[in-house]
Amino acid sequence: MTVMSKRKPKPAAAYDARAEHKTVRVRGVLVPLAEEHAAEMAHDLTQYVNDAIRQRLEQAGKWPPPPPKPPAR
Repeated sequence: MTVMSKRKPKPAAAYDARAEHKTVRVRGVLVPLAEEHAAEMAHDLTQYVNDAIRQRLEQAGKWPPPPPKPPAR
């Protein structure tokens, strides 16, 4: 007789920069223009979009984000 044990799922990490992402939709008319301009700047489309979002946040005074608060004792 074989006994199989159930493993407990691993808890999610608080933050993993490699796994942290969000999928968004971009209007179809914008994509070819953004890809063309990104290529001129030697960026890929993802980097181009991230830069555009960061610039908009800077204009709104929301970037850079505040540093994380130290943990409570």
